Amino acid sequence: MRRLPVAPQGVLERRSGGLNPENKGVFRQVKSFAPTPFQLKVRPSLTVCALTDQTFALADNLRFLKALITRPKNVGAIVPSSPALTRAIAAGIDLHRTGPILELGPGTGVITQAILERGIAPERLTLIEYDAEMASHLAHKFPRTHVVQGDAFDLERTLGNRHGEPYAAIVSGLPLLNFPVTLRNSYMAGLIDRLEHGAPVIQFSYGTQAPVEAPPGCSVNRAALIWANIPPARVWIYRKN
Repeated sequence: MRRLPVAPQGVLERRSGGLNPENKGVFRQVKSFAPTPFQLKVRPSLTVCALTDQTFALADNLRFLKALITRPKNVGAIVPSSPALTRAIAAGIDLHRTGPILELGPGTGVITQAILERGIAPERLTLIEYDAEMASHLAHKFPRTHVVQGDAFDLERTLGNRHGEPYAAIVSGLPLLNFPVTLRNSYMAGLIDRLEHGAPVIQFSYGTQAPVEAPPGCSVNRAALIWANIPPARVWIYRKN
């Protein structure tokens, strides 16, 4: 039986600390993940992989549902973002910029996939995911990106020495309306400080107003209103003036 090629290994970096009171200090753990396809021989000349796209989509939905049940405040939606919304978010990235890109709260990776489909090289992407199971899943699914398990509200600790180069874009998938205003404000101000001059912070939300007021010296504009999403969502872009 001819074996299918195995995907390259993904690397997951774990950084704990930040808002979780159970975390004591900071530790770094690097693991490798190599997904092994389950193969089914249907006739001597044909080998097919039983893990179809539909199977992966179902698995992603189950992961999302589990996170929604266990951590509803951190999920903030009842279903994953729609293709229309993920494309609108990815469209906010300036393709003429060549620097690194940061995605916060990628979850099952639907926005990550849209970013890659827009033509962004996976090596430019750093994904920060708080949930350990989701982070492991992302490392499997996007093995050429850099996945860090950690707290997006404490990037100084989560990113460690990786935050020296300014970002060409920051994509935030965190449900900011679920958090206090003071925390939202400090979060957005910290993201703006990590950007290249004129680069965007792209944030989506389900509210009619921007989830965070523009920090001093910055602007916020609604880039898109997506009705084809449950619930309908708005994409907001923050920039330094």
